[in-house]
Amino acid sequence: MKLSNGQIFVAGPAVRKLMGQKVPVSSSARIVRLAQELDIHLAVIEGVRQQLIKQYGKEADGGVKILPNTPEMEAFSKDWAELLAEEVEVKFEGGKLKLPWTVEIDPQSLLALDAFVEIPAE
Repeated sequence: MKLSNGQIFVAGPAVRKLMGQKVPVSSSARIVRLAQELDIHLAVIEGVRQQLIKQYGKEADGGVKILPNTPEMEAFSKDWAELLAEEVEVKFEGGKLKLPWTVEIDPQSLLALDAFVEIPAE
């Protein structure tokens, strides 16, 4: 399935939350495989993000920072948006996960997982 890096970036933490829920074994296995697949892409995204911070940031307070409202922040934001818009192939077979009604997950995480999960009708 094709996803943008932005979708992957927000789905990663949401999948980790989902991993803390009790679900049937078949769903658990697919969630773990999804988390592993997303981790591969998240590592790439984070690596590029760190490179962008080094490229546009300046040493400050013992680290590298990009100050708001600067040309550097504008350039960083442009490159970051371009990275998040890039589409990549994510391996996730078998259709959407059907989550049981007993799963407790916040709405923001559920929205981030929209490409991967389905809530069946009661």
